[in-house]
This record gives sequence, C-alpha cells and structure tokens, in this order.
Amino acid sequence: MDYHGLRAFADTWGLGLLAILFVGVLLFVFRRGSSERYRRAARIALDSPEHPTDGLRSPAATPAPDASGRNGPSRPETKDGQ
Repeated sequence: MDYHGLRAFADTWGLGLLAILFVGVLLFVFRRGSSERYRRAARIALDSPEHPTDGLRSPAATPAPDASGRNGPSRPETKDGQ
C-alpha cells in the first residue's frame, strides 16, 4: 500500500471511526442519570476547605513560637545583639 492508498483509507475509515467515537462520547456524557454526578463534581472545589493544608498538619509537627513570637527554632544572636 503506497501513500495515496493509505491516505484514502484514512480519509474514509478514519473519518467514520472518529464520527462514531464522537457520537459515543456524546451518548456517554448525556446519558440518563449523569447530571447528578456532574453536579456533585462541579461542587467539589466550592465545598473544599479554604486553605489546602487545613487539617493536614498535626499540632506536634508545627514548631511552637519562640520568645520573639516567630515560629521555629530561634536564631543564635550575633555580637550586636540582633
């Protein structure tokens, strides 16, 4: 099969295959009972916590504030006292 024969085959059968695939996707998306599933999926982002890490950290994993009010280990003071 040369280039022109392969192209003619792809033009006819390829178009038919893609048309059937398109109709199949449309039937799948607009099938009966799927609207509730899509409605729930659309609300996922709106129902999630405000900050992505809310509730993921345990209090033990977060360092306690030091005397200056900063979180984490305190830095050693320099000769200037800063």
